[in-house]
Amino acid sequence: MEFRKIDEVTESVERICTNMRGLDSALLVLKTASIHEFIPIFLHNLLKNGGYGIYVSLNKPYNTMHRVFKNCKCDLERIYFIDCVTKLAHKMYSSKDEKVMFTAGPHDITEGGSIPLAIEQYLNSIPTEKFVIIDALRKLTIYNDEKTVTKFIKKLIQKTENHNLKVIVLTHEADDTIIRLLDQSFDIVAKI
Repeated sequence: MEFRKIDEVTESVERICTNMRGLDSALLVLKTASIHEFIPIFLHNLLKNGGYGIYVSLNKPYNTMHRVFKNCKCDLERIYFIDCVTKLAHKMYSSKDEKVMFTAGPHDITEGGSIPLAIEQYLNSIPTEKFVIIDALRKLTIYNDEKTVTKFIKKLIQKTENHNLKVIVLTHEADDTIIRLLDQSFDIVAKI
């Protein structure tokens, strides 16, 4: 594994966020094994530019990510969570927080599935500029075939036209097959 200074990553993320101002979608390909180390940096920079974030967590439960973002001083008032893990792990958890929805799991991305419905509900409830972060493309490919994942991501990107929306998908460089299938769909593909 390549070790990099956090400052280098922060600079890369800031550069990508600046370059995204005129773009609607980005596929961020990380060279590191831990995507979650850098998500707070992405969120902080995107929130700095205004709008609201919809964070689709495919790897870690809401409680964990909420705590991480809180510790990193991310503006939690402007982040909506879609937790695709908690129900899958058979944990009984209810939240009074209106900014979190629990889905059936990463497998539920087909049209009418709980993940697209949760995203759509948040998109319709946020009137201003917004962005969606999908934190782990790899997790989608574990639970779904490549055709289903490709269709889901492309439909999400199509929503940028009508919803004042940016779509950011994070993946690991080892996910080369799905990256090749999707890279033409994004406005920018950046390696960090």
